[in-house]
Amino acid sequence: MLCNWHAQRNIVSKFASLSSLDKNLYQKVINIPFIRNKSKFDNLIEEVEESDDVTDDQYNYLLCKLQRKQCWAKCYIKINFTGDISITSHRRTP
Repeated sequence: MLCNWHAQRNIVSKFASLSSLDKNLYQKVINIPFIRNKSKFDNLIEEVEESDDVTDDQYNYLLCKLQRKQCWAKCYIKINFTGDISITSHRRTP
């Protein structure tokens, strides 16, 4: 499982230009890692694909990340018990 916060930070940096073109879509895109419903997740990916405001580089970045969505997308990892923890770091005890 990958850290949702870091996944979101990477999406924010890749999709920064979208915020001035389509603020509504930008807000949806930056919350992709936290979507808990698979149909909402898939619909949003389709919306991104159909948007004229999303660049090819941005869409290709997202496609690359979607290949491992089961490691970071909440709607694909919620079937595993994680105690609702969305981080991969842990503290070692001596």
